[in-house]
Amino acid sequence: MIIDRYQKISGTRVEEFNEGKIYFELTMMKNENDKLLLASMQQITGEDLSALTLNDLHQLEQQLEISFNKVRDRKA
Repeated sequence: MIIDRYQKISGTRVEEFNEGKIYFELTMMKNENDKLLLASMQQITGEDLSALTLNDLHQLEQQLEISFNKVRDRKA
């Protein structure tokens, strides 16, 4: 159950929270996850590379080459 996993990870008992606080925390986590996903997608498409270091750019290039090779292999 999701609540049990949350309790194990956070070390907090759910009974200590009211439903509004839990909903707020879950909403904040979802929003943060959405932002990270969007940033990742923008980097993959080359739209937002300004925050990346040279090492990050190198890793992104390697990831794209691996993906490109997988597509090429599948196509063949």
